[in-house]
Amino acid sequence: PLHNQKGVMIGYAGRLINDVEVTDEQPKYKFPGERERDGVVYEFRKTLFVYNGHRVQGPAGNLIVVEGFPAVWWLHQAGFDQVVGLMGSSCSDEQADIIKNIVSPGGRLWFFPDGDPAGEHCAIDLLAKLSPFRFVRWIKLESGRQPTDCGPQELATLFNKKQQ
Repeated sequence: PLHNQKGVMIGYAGRLINDVEVTDEQPKYKFPGERERDGVVYEFRKTLFVYNGHRVQGPAGNLIVVEGFPAVWWLHQAGFDQVVGLMGSSCSDEQADIIKNIVSPGGRLWFFPDGDPAGEHCAIDLLAKLSPFRFVRWIKLESGRQPTDCGPQELATLFNKKQQ
């Protein structure tokens, strides 16, 4: 389920498990399409919210920002509750505002994108939009790695060392 910042469900998303099966006709992620209810047309736009943002107890002192929801789930399972996902490798102005408002003015943002060109683009985009307003750090992964490749101990080491 997908919820806006107020906790209102705005749709469902799906992810194809086997990346080998991804094609133009069968994308890795499926999001709600345009729909009509009682004469009103609703259009889902992932750029207008951040995944898991409604669960973050703000204002947060630390917030981890990742690209996709599997990384949100993985980090949550490893004990990191203050984590949101962009659902892609770019950050819209609306998402930047939401993230900025979740984190206290003296808080820290930890960008933890995938270790690929799209992840680098994501981090640069986030840095440009949020570093004028909050303290930011980019946790860089080796090429080809994703946050879900990091075990709980490695995650604790990455973030504890950065926060000292």
